[in-house]
Amino acid sequence: MLVGEVYASSPPAVRGRLIEMLMRPLSLLCLSAVSGGLFAAIRLRGDWRSGLVTAEDAQAIQPPDVAALADMVMQVDADWLDGLQAVLSNPSIAGVAAAAVLLAVLATRRKPNVGPEASG
Repeated sequence: MLVGEVYASSPPAVRGRLIEMLMRPLSLLCLSAVSGGLFAAIRLRGDWRSGLVTAEDAQAIQPPDVAALADMVMQVDADWLDGLQAVLSNPSIAGVAAAAVLLAVLATRRKPNVGPEASG
């Protein structure tokens, strides 16, 4: 998934914010189901207001883990795109082109299917 690519090309500070943004709409149970509970452990150990994801976390978490987290968020709360857009629009992201593609793909995924196939 493109979220993993954007994550891989981002500086550590942006990585941390991206992970926190993706974790926010998910319950502890959902977080436990992703990447062997990696994100649940992060949520359990910290104070949500002070920033949960440390620089060490951002360095250790791999792009496939972030892609799995994003997939779970899409299943639970498709409106997360609005908040994610604020993180991805940060000019310090190295992969600005990847971020733009990601936003376009996610926006098309949010639209309900309309047409002959969807009606029956």
